[in-house]
Amino acid sequence: MPLKLFVDQLFDFGAVEVDAVNRFALKHVSEPSPYILNLRTPDNPGRRGPLTPPLLREMAKYLVSAAYVRGWRFNAVAGVPNAGVPIAEAFRDRCHALGERYPLVRLEEHDGVMAVADFGHSVAGDYVLLIDDVATGGHDKLRAITALCNDGFAVRHALVVIDREQGAARLLQSQEPPVELGAVLGIRHLLELRGRKLSAADRAEVLAYLKRQRERIPAR
Repeated sequence: MPLKLFVDQLFDFGAVEVDAVNRFALKHVSEPSPYILNLRTPDNPGRRGPLTPPLLREMAKYLVSAAYVRGWRFNAVAGVPNAGVPIAEAFRDRCHALGERYPLVRLEEHDGVMAVADFGHSVAGDYVLLIDDVATGGHDKLRAITALCNDGFAVRHALVVIDREQGAARLLQSQEPPVELGAVLGIRHLLELRGRKLSAADRAEVLAYLKRQRERIPAR
């Protein structure tokens, strides 16, 4: 599936919505957003989402390609709970179909504390590729990385479907050792691929919002 068609399907299924009038509240972000991303499955334990199995499989293809083209090396995968878990499972299954087997390390969150719940045939010292749906400020990724490292894993790369470009890459890169963030799509690229199906007014409002958010990202 061409990437533009994939983006159109994300909009058509309601995984991406733009509403510059009503706006949406986000975690860790003070200003309401003119767009929202919901890359969750219908059985997500928290907020339910619209991802169908075919769309999830297509998503996994792009994620695997993104990891391979970057030349990343890893021994296991883990999804950030809750939205990232089915995406990590689809990523693992896609790798398996290509002849590569990676155990899935399961993370769980209880009362705001994230921890490893199942090593999934991996061992301490393995390099874990962290997978999630979207990246905003990077705080949830950082908590997942901390949980994995506390159990002896190493995390050098994190991969998401869409990067909102609001500081996650910089936060993860500032860690010691640094963690590189990769994405299938940045939000500006997503808007570009949506093309004329997105009104000029909505596009301008989203870009203005992104500019304001970038200006608030602390300098290194």
